[in-house]
Amino acid sequence: MHHSLDAIRHKIKKKKKKKKKKKKKKKKKKKKKKKKKKKKKKKKKKKKKKKKKKKKKKKKKKKKKKKKKKKKKKKKKKKKKKKKKKKKKNLNLNLNLNLNLNLLV
Repeated sequence: MHHSLDAIRHKIKKKKKKKKKKKKKKKKKKKKKKKKKKKKKKKKKKKKKKKKKKKKKKKKKKKKKKKKKKKKKKKKKKKKKKKKKKKKKNLNLNLNLNLNLNLLV
């Protein structure tokens, strides 16, 4: 009788082990679902493309620098105008004479 009880216990242990193995397989299936979640993380990489747009903004800053150069040119022109104003007093008489001559011709 002892042998038969031991044999029965042994079979019960084997069945429990098989059940445990089946449970482990189910856990592996759950891990596969987690991998699908990782694919969702790849969508976050699209946000990195927005960072490239920021690089375009840097190009706009370069354009602003060009505008500053234009302002410098304008300042130079103003200086020239001041010089012309001094000459204009003398030139006005000459221009008037030239205009009068042109009208006569």
